[in-house]
Order: sequence, then C-alpha cells, then structure tokens
Amino acid sequence: MVTISVGASVAGVRGRVGGDLASPGERRTDDACAAQDSATESLSQGLARHQASTLDQDGPLDRLAQQPSPLDKFSKTQ
Repeated sequence: MVTISVGASVAGVRGRVGGDLASPGERRTDDACAAQDSATESLSQGLARHQASTLDQDGPLDRLAQQPSPLDKFSKTQ
C-alpha cells in the first residue's frame, strides 16, 4: 500500500490532506473480505431470527417426520 500525504499553507492556515492507495490486488482482497463479512453477518442474523421464531414450535419437516408412513404397515412388529 502506498500512502500519500500533502501539506499546504494558505494565508497562515495549515492543512494536511492524506490518502492511501492500495494496489488492485489489495483492493480486490479487501472488497472480497468485506463482502464475506457482510454475508456472514446476514446469515447469522437470519439464523438467529429463524431460531427465535421457531423456538418451541415444530416446523413442517418435524410434523412430517412425526406422521406414520404408509410403509410402516409393512414393517415387522414384534
């Protein structure tokens, strides 16, 4: 990364302007990391909302698994 800093004095007032320039590879890496962080945060928030909304409730798959299957009548019962 390259850092550029420019100083100026106008009518006795000093100012300083600075900036960082990243290489294209560093920018792509930073952008990819930011996108991954955002996706991870969105996913964790979604999972937290889903878990909170389904706490103590059976979902459709839970209800389906609890129903007897048509194949149950063919199973051996002893």
